[in-house]
Amino acid sequence: MNKLTNQSAFTKAAEGLLDQMAQSRAWSGVCKYRTFKDGKLLCCGVGFLVSDELASLMDIGDDSSVTYVVKLEEVYEVLGHLNMELLVAIQAIHDKLSPEAWEESLKRVAEDFNLIWEL
Repeated sequence: MNKLTNQSAFTKAAEGLLDQMAQSRAWSGVCKYRTFKDGKLLCCGVGFLVSDELASLMDIGDDSSVTYVVKLEEVYEVLGHLNMELLVAIQAIHDKLSPEAWEESLKRVAEDFNLIWEL
């Protein structure tokens, strides 16, 4: 399997979020890597970068921040080579901002990390 680069990970996450335009949250309001709402699969930005099985593993426990879950061996194998600050920024956009603010925030992240805005 080809590993994602920072650029390909960012583009995949940004495209996913902007296509979805909805947060992936549990009924309790907690952000999740994967959820279903009205029969539709929703992902957080980082959730677009992992398999369903891995997302389920990442959503278990009290701390599901990317900086915590990357410590799990299975997650590290997939995401550990990527810039952690970039993943944190992508996660924060999903978790803390309304979908209407995502595009401009993602453009700033691209600029901050010297990535190309390919959308």
